[in-house]
Formats: sequence, structure tokens, C-alpha cells
Amino acid sequence: MLSRKRIVLAAVAALIVLGGATGGMLISTASGEATEILALDVAENGFRWVVDETPELAENRMPQHGTEFITLGYLYPAGTLDGTNGVNPDGTPEFPDKVLGTWICRGWYLPGASAEPMAGPVVVTTQTFLFGDETGARTIVSDGIERMEVGVPFQRAITGGTGKKFEFAHGVQTQTFLGLQPEDRAYGVNNRVELKIR
Repeated sequence: MLSRKRIVLAAVAALIVLGGATGGMLISTASGEATEILALDVAENGFRWVVDETPELAENRMPQHGTEFITLGYLYPAGTLDGTNGVNPDGTPEFPDKVLGTWICRGWYLPGASAEPMAGPVVVTTQTFLFGDETGARTIVSDGIERMEVGVPFQRAITGGTGKKFEFAHGVQTQTFLGLQPEDRAYGVNNRVELKIR
């Protein structure tokens, strides 16, 4: 079992090594197991959103249940985004000096996506968080549903990761939808996520 002193020292060491690169901090649980919490903002690059050829619903032009998609975005420290920003009109990051990594999201639309207004789960997805310059060296993966009600948090399962730091990653992702970027940024989503990794 890790002592409180060792947990604190580990937290300090982790922050020094990362240089705050992933916004991480270590805490101790009741069982003494170390838990790392990463707090991030996600700015989807709406220009990288690709959907399959399933026809849209005639009533509201939303994708039908089962429609597949994949999209990319930028990872920022939590608190960077206001719900409408993070990507420039040319698809580049609005805050390049703050980018922590890349976000990849793939999945399928659910019936909730075509409801008016959108309610409940709208997609079921796999999200991949890529940190650093070397692709695949440090990643975290989560699975679950997503909602699009502003300010309503929901949870997803952290199912794995790569690299010395995250190779045994498991835990819970809490995600909150912040809003949509404007039309000239292709309506990319803004999300705030907290990754609680054990």
C-alpha cells in the first residue's frame, strides 16, 4: 500500500516529468491505489468529420440510427474553451501553444440524434486521446455513449491505453458538452472531459 508521503512525492514527480503536458494530478483512493486525473477540453475539428453514405432523415437532416462516422480534434487544458472556439476557420488550432495532443472519435448515431430537441444518448463511440509527438506512444481509450445537452455531465468507461504511463489504464471518463462552434468552423463540438485513471 502506498503511503500518503509517497503519493504526494509521486504526484510532484509526475507533474515535473509531464511539465503539465496532460494537466494530470495524482490522488490516493481509500484503498491506497493511486489514481491520476486528467482534465481536458476537446475542440472537434469539424472539417475532419466524415460520415458514411446513409441518407439523412428528411424531417431534420440528421443522420439516421446506425450511421457511422469518424472525426478528429485538438486536446487543450481544461478551461481553455468557451463552447464555441478552439478551431480556426481553416481547421488549424486556435490556441496552438496550448495543444496537448489529438482526439479521435469514431462511432454510430443513435435514435436520440434525430429527436427534437436532441435528448439522451445521441451517439455511441470510441474516443482515443493521443498525447505527445510520437503517435501511439501515450494514448488513452474510452468507450460509451455521448449526450449533447449543454452542461449535463455523463460517464464513459476508460478501457485501455498505451505507453509506460497508461498501458494498464482503466477508470471513468466524465464528459460535459460545452457547445458547438459556429458555421465557419463546421459546427465542431466542444467538450470538457475528466479522465480518472487507475
